[in-house]
Amino acid sequence: MRGLSILPALAVQDAGVKIVFSLESHWLAHSRLYYVNEPNRIKRLYRSAQITLRRFEELRYDAATFSSESLRQSHEDVGVIFDQQAVIPNFIWKNVNIASGKETVGQPLRLLYAGRFSYAKGTDVAVNAVAHLVNAIGYRDVHLTLIGHGDEAFTQHLHEIIRTAHLEAYVDIRGFMPHDELMQCYADFDVLLFPTPEWEGFGMTILEAMSQGVPAIASNIGGPRDIVQHERTGLLVPPSDPAAMAAAIHDLAQSSDKLLTMSQAGVDVVKQHYAADIALKRFDEFLRRVGESASAEEVRF
Repeated sequence: MRGLSILPALAVQDAGVKIVFSLESHWLAHSRLYYVNEPNRIKRLYRSAQITLRRFEELRYDAATFSSESLRQSHEDVGVIFDQQAVIPNFIWKNVNIASGKETVGQPLRLLYAGRFSYAKGTDVAVNAVAHLVNAIGYRDVHLTLIGHGDEAFTQHLHEIIRTAHLEAYVDIRGFMPHDELMQCYADFDVLLFPTPEWEGFGMTILEAMSQGVPAIASNIGGPRDIVQHERTGLLVPPSDPAAMAAAIHDLAQSSDKLLTMSQAGVDVVKQHYAADIALKRFDEFLRRVGESASAEEVRF
């Protein structure tokens, strides 16, 4: 199960079916916090009524795969502990051509943000990092491209930051791009910015960029911390800290050799640990173990 209401899970569970959750985000942990861990009993009962009087406590935690160790830990921290579990990271599909490491660095340094435009993804942090780099540090040989989309109000907020900080020559917003085009586009950039401030189960954009030889400067949280090997395949910075992200950008801008070494190291890590064959084999082995333990019970994935 991936990010569904628990009602189907409860119904299937009643039929004696063993359920395997495939967790790539915090939705189940957040649901438990909302329905079970709420200290106010009245609120807890009211919220239980929202799911057709089926108490969240009835949900059985049979088995699960997690896309990152930090995601597994965050579920355990709120009491979501499965009888059988495995950490199996997301992966790069076989139809994606994994690139070689970069041989040159762009002038100016080409930065990329790819994803939803929102406070929850820290898009404003990326823009403010460039503002700090240009206006406080005084480094101007840089350009940030934002690829994605968000609600109109937040997008206007980004435009306002750009206007106020006089970043028109340093930041452009391209808007939404289909995934296939984005995969082709990664190689046009030198560094990915991944500034999610709080919750991130994995960070697939980081992995995709690495597969194309683009190292990431990412928030030192959850999934990104599990992917990025600090100072080897990228840099980790404190979340919600534009100055720290600006300093990391400046670090790589000042050392093209370091950036190119990270580029190749990232490609090597993707090939060794995030290839489809590796992940699919682990999924198969895990499901076999769950199936063997289920005895006569049916298993649903």
